[in-house]
Amino acid sequence: MATILILHVSLHIKKMRDKKYSYRLESKDSYPIIEVKDIDWRKPEYICKYYSISERNVCAAISRKIFVSSPDLLNDLFDTLFLKIAVDKSHINIYRELMTYVDLEIDEEKFNNSQQYRESLRNTLCAIWTSKTGILCTTDDAVNDLMWTHYTNNEGFLIQFNYNLFPENFGDPIPISYLTNEEFLEYMYSDVYFQLYVNSLLKKQAWKYENEYRFLVHPRVYKTFLTTGRFSNEDHCGYPKESRLQSYPKECVQKIILGFNFFKPIMTTNLNIDFSKSTGLLRKNLIDYALNENIKLEVLSLDYKNMIFVPRSFELEKISGLEFEVKYES
Repeated sequence: MATILILHVSLHIKKMRDKKYSYRLESKDSYPIIEVKDIDWRKPEYICKYYSISERNVCAAISRKIFVSSPDLLNDLFDTLFLKIAVDKSHINIYRELMTYVDLEIDEEKFNNSQQYRESLRNTLCAIWTSKTGILCTTDDAVNDLMWTHYTNNEGFLIQFNYNLFPENFGDPIPISYLTNEEFLEYMYSDVYFQLYVNSLLKKQAWKYENEYRFLVHPRVYKTFLTTGRFSNEDHCGYPKESRLQSYPKECVQKIILGFNFFKPIMTTNLNIDFSKSTGLLRKNLIDYALNENIKLEVLSLDYKNMIFVPRSFELEKISGLEFEVKYES
């Protein structure tokens, strides 16, 4: 039988961020540090990650691993777009330094006379950066209606993290700046290396509802991540590559929240559920993991009066076999 957990109801509704941030590169060491320049910037209290219900996502949660995406494989096609990195003749000193840094040389005559050659160098630089960078997209909004719908179909789950306990190579959360198409032009830097990072922190205003914070994660075991997509290094067999599925300590997990329809596919009556139904064992494994690790566990309910989601505690009372009754705290 599950332990009854105390219900904490909060009617606080987060406002969508409309601030545009300034960034600076603090370090170019093995774990480059990007900081927000604004003096009124405050780090979030915690961060959250939304998940659909799938074997891959449940297994990752149970094994305490989190996937850091390749910058060229994000769901927004304008996100971290390498084509936004400008390259012209005046950048020759920048590219000369950057190529030397990765043990490559440039043909200066071609650089001065061929836009195609300059763009090929730009693409090479982006490919190298992509292999050394993983993007973890998070938010500090655990009850976002659109996020629950878009990323979990209201059947999935959310993990709330104490990110201060993440491994060193995760760095700190960085707020996304949401911009109009014209405002993107304001974020052009002469430091091409820095521009690569800044490009990963800018999104169109259509995504503003996500209130996103990003972690720019770097490999900690090998020099590069395994990368697929446009800049794939899968066929480069001469060196080892690190998995983008990164481990974190169990102390990072503060809470797991289940979606409003988490139990719906396995319900037999209004309150009874049968974990033997399709996807039932996945759902049970996630719940068992939370209970065994003493992780706070809640499920969303609907507050129709205030038109908001409210996390509630619950317990499962065994009926027989894999059949249980869900008892929500009133």
